[in-house]
Amino acid sequence: MNKKLFLLELNEFNINILKYYSKKYNLTNIQKILKFNKTNTYTNDRYIGDNNQFGYLDPWSQWVSIHTQTPAKVHKIKNLGDIPSLKLKQIWEKRKKDFYIWGPMNASKRNSKNVKVFFPDPWVYSEKAHPIKLNNILMPIKKITKSRGKLSNKKKLILIAKLIKNLKSYLSIKDLNNFFINLLKGYFKFGNKNLVQIVAWEDLSFRIFTNFFKKKDSFFAIFFLNSLAHVQHHYWQKKNDSNEIIFCLRKIDSIIDYLIKIKNIELIIFNGLSQTNVEDDKLYLYEQISHEEFLNSIGIKFKRIEKLMTNDAFIFFNTSKDKKKCANLLNKVRFKSKKIFFVETKKDNKLFYKTNYIKKVSKNDKLIINKKKITFLKYFQLITLRRGVHSHNGEILSQKKYFPKRIPNHKFFNYI
Repeated sequence: MNKKLFLLELNEFNINILKYYSKKYNLTNIQKILKFNKTNTYTNDRYIGDNNQFGYLDPWSQWVSIHTQTPAKVHKIKNLGDIPSLKLKQIWEKRKKDFYIWGPMNASKRNSKNVKVFFPDPWVYSEKAHPIKLNNILMPIKKITKSRGKLSNKKKLILIAKLIKNLKSYLSIKDLNNFFINLLKGYFKFGNKNLVQIVAWEDLSFRIFTNFFKKKDSFFAIFFLNSLAHVQHHYWQKKNDSNEIIFCLRKIDSIIDYLIKIKNIELIIFNGLSQTNVEDDKLYLYEQISHEEFLNSIGIKFKRIEKLMTNDAFIFFNTSKDKKKCANLLNKVRFKSKKIFFVETKKDNKLFYKTNYIKKVSKNDKLIINKKKITFLKYFQLITLRRGVHSHNGEILSQKKYFPKRIPNHKFFNYI
């Protein structure tokens, strides 16, 4: 293994999208990585139940498999935010190598002294950044990300101002200016779509991250990119090119260009799992407008809510009695005669729940709980028509030939 190894965890990329768009839009650096050694990966996990409520074929489970070198049926981490329950060691806890890690899906630094930099996935409440000063960046990002739709413009501006103040310690004026230019270009083209902030933030994160190690003689760097997975889920069309995918891939192309120019670095790109297009299936994804307002409306007492990435959340309670009552109530909620929530009780007065209805909802459709009728769209909103869903197959693109032609994804680190 090269003394300078960079693993780009390009989450869920569909390789045909990379091939098609890089050729048509002259994305030369993506074309370069497509000429790397290619290995096919797979997992035995599959979608089970509506929205995969019983399965492990989600990135927050599959990346745990990869980082621990164990299949999901062994580590049993199924939900985003379950990482404190992980009993197995992750690769950076096993190897005596200087690790620099940014944004890993559902991962934890824990007490690993090998990890020199760790910036966690902002969606995981439990994790802190290392060195500690990086939490000055992490905390505003967490609040902005997890308070989607609930922050006033004034509070959002205050958080952004704090973020900018702290970013000045890590970035040049040129990098900060480019960040704002990217935001403005995105807003001008797409309006206030989430992809604009995601793409700009990932590019900025990458600039911060590389400054920690690019002058080091030896390192193992891991950088997680989720923007392409997001735009595939939301904007992948069979018949038309997607401006959102083009916008995202141009930025990824520039990131790869920067990486290739770092002296003596070796690059591996891995998607962990991929996506397939299901545009014709008409899968509609809905989320709670406010978890708090919905739970209050059906009489549930709770201590606090930890919103997760889409239509799921952890609910915390003061007593086990309140948790049990909540689970019973949520399990009774029906929509068009079907159970609408997947509910899973946890330890420490904690409960996980997820909305599982994936068909189109009409204006006057009602939820029913204990004979009480509630208008669905009063408390829920459409996120997207889901166009890409998770596939059990994936790909590795590596400059050197480490891997055989096909491996289980959890054996990735067995070869490097």
